[in-house]
Amino acid sequence: MPPAAQPGPRGRTPARLRRRPSGPGGPRPVPGAAACPPSGAGRPARGGARLSALLLLAGLLALLLPPGPPASARTPAEEPRQLVFSCNEADWPPYLIVGPDQTCNGIMADILREAARGLGVSVTTRTFPEKRSLLMLRQGEVDVYCKAPEWVAEPEALLWSAPVLPSRDVLVAPADGPPVDGPEDLVGLRLGTVLGYAYPALDAALESGRITRDDAPGTVSQLRKLLRGRTDAAVVNELVARWVLRGLREPGADALRFSGREVGLAWLRYAFTRARDWEPLVARLDAEIARMRADGRIQAILDAYR
Repeated sequence: MPPAAQPGPRGRTPARLRRRPSGPGGPRPVPGAAACPPSGAGRPARGGARLSALLLLAGLLALLLPPGPPASARTPAEEPRQLVFSCNEADWPPYLIVGPDQTCNGIMADILREAARGLGVSVTTRTFPEKRSLLMLRQGEVDVYCKAPEWVAEPEALLWSAPVLPSRDVLVAPADGPPVDGPEDLVGLRLGTVLGYAYPALDAALESGRITRDDAPGTVSQLRKLLRGRTDAAVVNELVARWVLRGLREPGADALRFSGREVGLAWLRYAFTRARDWEPLVARLDAEIARMRADGRIQAILDAYR
C-alpha cells in the first residue's frame, strides 16, 4: 500500500494572490502551487481535475480490495472443446482396445466420447505406457485417463469422476471339475494370477501357502494355462475373461464355469488432470453419464462388446 499523503509545510496562505505579468516563458508559477499544463486560455480544465481524482481513487481501491480469481481459472464458458484421453498401450479389452493405428476404443472410451458429445466436447486419444500416462496426466500434458482410485498411488493428486463401471474379479475353473466359488474352495489348488497384481481377498491364503500362486503376464496366458491343465483355477476380471474366451481357439474354451461370488471389486472412473480447474466440467460429465445410464445408452455400449 502506498504511504499516506503528508501535509505540506506550515505557512500563511495569502488571502489573495496577485497576478504577475507573464514573461516570455508564459505564466510564472506561484510558489507552493502544483504545476498544471496549460488548457485553453491557460487555466486548468475542471473536468480534467475531476478525472485525475477519480483515477487516483480507483487506483487506491484496486490496492485495498482483495484480488479476484486468477486469469487461469476456468469457468463453464471456458471449458475445453476437446479432451485428450490417454490410453494404456497395453490394452485391456473390452474396457480399452488399442487399434493398429494406435487409436483407442472400447467400453470406457465409447462412454467418454458419448458423454463428452452431449456436452459439445470432442475426444481425441493418444496411447502411452501406463506410468508415462499418469505422469503426463499430473503435469497437464493429457486431460483424462481411465482407472480405479485404489489402483493409483496418491489418487488425491487427480480429479476423479463419479463411478462409471464395476471391475469384478471372479474365479473361473473347468465346468467338469469341483465347484470353485470362493477362497475356501481354493485351498490346496494352483491358482492362475497376473504378475504384479494384488488380490486383497486372497492375499492371506496365498502368502501362507494354502493356495499356490501361479503368475502369468495377462488374462490370455492365464486362461491358456487353465485350459491346458497347468492350473486348477484362475482369478480374472469377468468381463475381460469373457471377451478373451470369445476369440481364444483352445479346446474347452466354452466349458469354463465362472463363480457367482466376486473376490474383488473396484469401480472404474475417469481421472482428470488437476493442472486446470475442471470441477464444473467433471460435474457436468457425471450428470451426462447418469442420463446415459437412465436412458439405456450405457447398456447399449455394453451390449456391443458382449
